Amino acid sequence: MEIATKQDNLGMKILSVLHRDHINMSKLLTLIERNIEQIKQGHSADLKLMAEAIEYIGHYADLYHHPLEDVLYDYFKDKSAELTLLINRCEKEHQDLKVCTEQVLSPISVSLLDGMLPMAKIIENLEAFLEQEKQHINFEEGQIFPKIEALANAQDWEKLAKESWLKTDAMFQKFDSNHYAELYADLEEAIAS
Repeated sequence: MEIATKQDNLGMKILSVLHRDHINMSKLLTLIERNIEQIKQGHSADLKLMAEAIEYIGHYADLYHHPLEDVLYDYFKDKSAELTLLINRCEKEHQDLKVCTEQVLSPISVSLLDGMLPMAKIIENLEAFLEQEKQHINFEEGQIFPKIEALANAQDWEKLAKESWLKTDAMFQKFDSNHYAELYADLEEAIAS
């Protein structure tokens, strides 16, 4: 019984990491949103800092978060017809988010280089990015993760832990998690000033 609990905890760690990522990304999205509101009220824009936050979200998602989700989703994809449809939608959203991130960063980069793009267009792109990211996180948290938790048993978590967790754990150890905290502090400071 104790061994099954240990294995279950190893597998469940995947969902815990993904949930924590969503919380951290949501914090950054909220700070970007508050920064946008300040810009709308006439405060100066720290586009470089917002671009860094968006790059961080996109970079982290593409290199670490989505691959970990892929491990989980690949395992559970064919265990339920309803879950398969949700996962297919999620995979499409991952591709769309990558494009959206590039689309929001491009005008910011242009503006940082020569300042020629109107702020209204940049804000419009930022708001679209925020909306798409929030909807995606809510979709995974509200629909996919609960279905996986309901469907999974101790053997599933054990198999996932044995087959994939060591690979993904090593991948996460290479990521500088302190950068998230620094970026979050910088964004909070920008909003406060």
